[in-house]
Amino acid sequence: MCFCTDDGSEDCVKLHVNEQRGKLKQELGEDVFREWGFHTMGESLIKLAKWSMQEQAEFSAIVRRCQGDNEKKLWPDLQASFAGRRNREELGSYYFNVYVLRKRAHQNRTYAPDSEKFDTDKEDDDLLVTCE
Repeated sequence: MCFCTDDGSEDCVKLHVNEQRGKLKQELGEDVFREWGFHTMGESLIKLAKWSMQEQAEFSAIVRRCQGDNEKKLWPDLQASFAGRRNREELGSYYFNVYVLRKRAHQNRTYAPDSEKFDTDKEDDDLLVTCE
C-alpha cells in the first residue's frame, strides 16, 4: 500500500521503483546485481551510459521517422546515425529499457481512446531526461 500524497504520479512510481531496486541490490549484493545487468535497466541506463538530451532527441526522431512502412529501416538507421558513439547493444538497451517504457508510462498517464497509437511527435518531446 502506498502512502504518497501524490499516489500514482510519476514521482510516486519513481520513488517506489527506486526503493525496490535498492532492496533487490541489497538482497543480491552489488556483484550479483551488476553481473545480472540490473544496474543497466530502466532510467538508470541514461546516467550510466551518459545519454545526452541531444542523443535522446536524435533517437526519438529516428524512431518516429521509421514508423509504419519504414519500420525495417529502424535498426540500420539507428546504427548509421550513432556509428562510433553507440554500439548495437547500447541502442537496443536504450530502446527497450528507456524509450519503450517511457512511451508506455506516458500513455498510461494520459489515457485517450487512441492510446494504442504508440508514437507521436508531441509525446516524444516530453520524454527527454537530463543526465545529472
